[in-house]
Amino acid sequence: MSLREKKKREVKNKILYAAEKLFKEQGFEKTTTNQIAKEAGIASGTAFNYFDTKAEILLAVFANQNKDVEDYVYSIMETEDPSEIIFNYLWHHSQQLTKIDKTLLKELLQAFVTSYKNNPTLIKQLIEIDLGFIDKLTKIMTELKDKNLIKNNFQNELAAEIIYSTLVYEFVNYAFGEDVDKRTLKDRIKQKIEFLI
Repeated sequence: MSLREKKKREVKNKILYAAEKLFKEQGFEKTTTNQIAKEAGIASGTAFNYFDTKAEILLAVFANQNKDVEDYVYSIMETEDPSEIIFNYLWHHSQQLTKIDKTLLKELLQAFVTSYKNNPTLIKQLIEIDLGFIDKLTKIMTELKDKNLIKNNFQNELAAEIIYSTLVYEFVNYAFGEDVDKRTLKDRIKQKIEFLI
């Protein structure tokens, strides 16, 4: 990696760190790109050399997060109900999105769509996160199969993809549905997992 590339990566990481800090402290809507730049110690316009919009910065923050979930997975395996285990795993990882205001969630989904052409690297990172999530779900179901909590002929990979698709559908419905609150979202996800498992 050249010195120039290293410097660019450092600046980008400063922006992401500053944005994540400010989003947590004061929320997405109250945080401005100028505040992010100031917190990162860069000129106001520099952030736009890396990201087109504030929503794109938020997408990058999500893509940049690399959470270690092993301890949580093992703690939920204590119950004998496979649908509860899978639901608890899904809900644990979805709660971050439920803390975001619905208006912002809509912006985030729209930024995801518009970033497809503008920033294919970011989209690739987000897809890798999704694939990792599906892979982890598949491994959980394999463990459940090993413990005889689900049938031996249960197709883990196919089920993981269907469950993930269901989760995405419910979050889109939650973001854009006026009458869908967090409780309804949670109940719908749980009901569908119980049906599938």
